[in-house]
Amino acid sequence: MISLLSILPAVGLALAAQVDETVCNAPVGADILLDETRGQVLLLGEMHGTEQAPKFADAMVCLALARGESVVLGLEQSSMEQERIDTYLASDGSEAARQALFVGSSFWNSRFRDGRSSLAKLELIELSRHRMADGADLSVEALDFGPTDTDLVEADFRRDRVMLRNALSL
Repeated sequence: MISLLSILPAVGLALAAQVDETVCNAPVGADILLDETRGQVLLLGEMHGTEQAPKFADAMVCLALARGESVVLGLEQSSMEQERIDTYLASDGSEAARQALFVGSSFWNSRFRDGRSSLAKLELIELSRHRMADGADLSVEALDFGPTDTDLVEADFRRDRVMLRNALSL
């Protein structure tokens, strides 16, 4: 069983897009990992608030796209944020679009700062926006607990169970 205690992305792999894998900055051996998980969900855990984890996730997304695979990037953000994310991803990335992503967002404006709403995470979303605008077969999904997940309100590790259920439903 996989613990989703600190999941950043879940990357689902299959078919599509064109990206030059030499620009991906993926670590040596990343292609082997993608070979071994082809057609499955690859869960990448992270310590919140680092720059390295979102950069690694982006490198894996880039490499998978370069290999012609379809990618779903799952983020540890409340499913309540999905509409904001979708709107931003469809935008021109302007300052007004960023403000629309932030204003009224409980994720980006929380008093509880655990590192999930970092500049590095925003950059990961921005890189995804660029790739999608260029036609990459990529989607970004918010996987964390939201108001429609009332069936797990009393469950231990509620957020982890919701993220697992949401990742498996992609």
